[in-house]
Amino acid sequence: MEHSSHETLQQALAKARVLEQKLGKSWREHFQHVASPEELADKCADLGVVLTPQEAQEGFSWLQTSEEELSEEELAQLAGGRAGVK
Repeated sequence: MEHSSHETLQQALAKARVLEQKLGKSWREHFQHVASPEELADKCADLGVVLTPQEAQEGFSWLQTSEEELSEEELAQLAGGRAGVK
């Protein structure tokens, strides 16, 4: 993953953590009916979390395809590590 993409991903993950702190573990449900990246950005802004257009697009795409829970391997990939490594 190139450096700028990794930074964007890290920023998006930090913003997702803030949303989880504000809305609880079921924070994804708050966004399940958003119809566009712009609507996602607006809902986040209402909660004090500002998304860049790129983050809004990536977040919207992720919401459309993600399952309720990520696997350990998916979480490790997002964090830049490897699953099962201790």
